[in-house]
Amino acid sequence: MLALYLLRHGESTPVNSVSGDIGRNLTSTGREKLLQLAKLLKRKNINFDHLLVSPAKRTLETKSVLESELGDLDFEIDESLYEGIPRALIDAICRQPKEFKSILLVGHNPGISAVASYFSGDNFIILSPGMMAIIYFNLEDWKMLSANSGTLMEILH
Repeated sequence: MLALYLLRHGESTPVNSVSGDIGRNLTSTGREKLLQLAKLLKRKNINFDHLLVSPAKRTLETKSVLESELGDLDFEIDESLYEGIPRALIDAICRQPKEFKSILLVGHNPGISAVASYFSGDNFIILSPGMMAIIYFNLEDWKMLSANSGTLMEILH
């Protein structure tokens, strides 16, 4: 059994000419909502074997807020996640070793919602900032994932 957690980064500030899109910070509201999510994950005893995160500042800050409740997370920054292209997200997930049974991907729309829909077969998933989709797969290897191969278990926010 594999568990995939897809989290759209928390609410972020508008783009400005100094930091550009990649340098956008989380808002205080975004941080607070993520902190509530982190506390919920802790109460539910949800853990992750590995975390994939885009290089954007807001996704790294999202990771930090989660770590404030869950402790240090094993993670990698994957440049291919930044543009939010569904195929890039799917490829990043499918490259993971089968030893990881639960993966959290922190990314961006439109890709994060599209990937949740792709794997679950539910065409109407739209993740707002700070929302997480939980998808289970009755498979043993991430390389085996395909369209409609997972079951959407829950959406948290």
